[in-house]
Amino acid sequence: MASVVNDTYGWFKGLVKDRRGYDDAGLAAVSDGRIFTGKQALDLKLIDIMGDESAGIAWLEKDKGVAKDLPVRDWEKPSSSQSYFFAEALAALADKAGVPLLGSLLRTVPAQPGALDGLVSVWQPQTQK
Repeated sequence: MASVVNDTYGWFKGLVKDRRGYDDAGLAAVSDGRIFTGKQALDLKLIDIMGDESAGIAWLEKDKGVAKDLPVRDWEKPSSSQSYFFAEALAALADKAGVPLLGSLLRTVPAQPGALDGLVSVWQPQTQK
């Protein structure tokens, strides 16, 4: 099981390296398990923009050519009746292997397999007060 976790972690780091344009030293600097603030992540080019939902929509329109009027769908956590046993088992193993970030990512498994491009972040809007 550890080899599966390590292989997935390597795959994920490869995605970050390729998609964010890191060299080996740059990747090592951002993949050692540290937590970054939003500003630090922006400065390190781990994220593209900071802001609320409207800022995200404006960024998608300007930088990615997504239509401004494309409907936004809110993601809802799957009901407890849906089974994610395998993903949870891998996440627990990642935690025990000292890779809690991978464990957290594995816990974001989509409701439909293949619905997301691998282990990716899910937009998390600000809570309204």
